[in-house]
Amino acid sequence: MNTRISNALLSAIAALALVAPLTACSSTTASGTFYGESGRSNIASIIEVDGDSITWGHFSCDTLGEVNPDSDKTSIGTLDQSRTTVAWTQAGQYSGSDPYTESDGGDVITMSGFTYSKVGTPAGDTLLADQKESCEAEAEREKADEVARAKQAQADEKIRAQFEQTVRDLIAREDFETLDGSLERVIEANGLDHETFDSYLYRNYGYTAHDLDSVIFVEPDDLSYDMEFLN
Repeated sequence: MNTRISNALLSAIAALALVAPLTACSSTTASGTFYGESGRSNIASIIEVDGDSITWGHFSCDTLGEVNPDSDKTSIGTLDQSRTTVAWTQAGQYSGSDPYTESDGGDVITMSGFTYSKVGTPAGDTLLADQKESCEAEAEREKADEVARAKQAQADEKIRAQFEQTVRDLIAREDFETLDGSLERVIEANGLDHETFDSYLYRNYGYTAHDLDSVIFVEPDDLSYDMEFLN
């Protein structure tokens, strides 16, 4: 074998041997947005990393997929040079400092014992999709509740005059020997049933019928603070 070729081959092999360990040890610094779950209740959370700056926050349907800067839970911190500790400069959910690690590929972060996966990875995208679904379901519930409240308000308006007259008549009555009995008679005299009266009373004023009767008996003037129609 040609000596020059042999020496060149050995030099190339030696160079590769030196480069290989360096390549194996190289890693990518984490950067961007990461999704995970934290706390005892596994609350969906977000970490945003920009250089040595780190921001942590809860998922919010108002700012889906991004940290809500206005939340009092949002924490902002700085990573040390070794990127193993985050020192929180703006306390929220977290304060002081917490342990921090990054995977070699920069796709996974572990902070304070909880794991976060980068946007674009299967784990990160799955969590985001789950949160979108949860927010959509919450929006549907709120819409249904709003419709139900509107219907209830319409129903309440139809009996408001009867209810208010019933309260006036209860205050004006003189028979307190059997409160429940006299209460029932006054309610029925105004075209209401006990259940309808009770529901309206509690829904709009937070009183039970028994509470109302007791206040009327002890200090009826106090009702005017809660029931403006008595003024």
